[in-house]
Amino acid sequence: MGAVAGSIYGWMINPVEYVNARPESLRSDYKADYVLMVAEIYSKEADILLAANQLAMLGDKPINTYVDQAIITGEKLQYNHQDLAAIARLSQAIREWIPNPAGGSD
Repeated sequence: MGAVAGSIYGWMINPVEYVNARPESLRSDYKADYVLMVAEIYSKEADILLAANQLAMLGDKPINTYVDQAIITGEKLQYNHQDLAAIARLSQAIREWIPNPAGGSD
């Protein structure tokens, strides 16, 4: 009885509301969707700085890390070919914009 009452209270009467949640708090599948949205914007705008700023909202890692992870996640989730290609184009653009993000020699 208590579990039912607690569930009703938590789900209907006083549910948790997330306000201004940052993209870095997203699950990996939603991060992949976010990267896909950035890739779609990049394919229309061709603004690598805008794309980089949007990707930087995902956290403190180098932005190409998020794009690479999105490709892996997209393949696991069976994104369609066009979506994976858009993310791959974004990945290539980032690698050309930041030729050696790890700081080593080529």
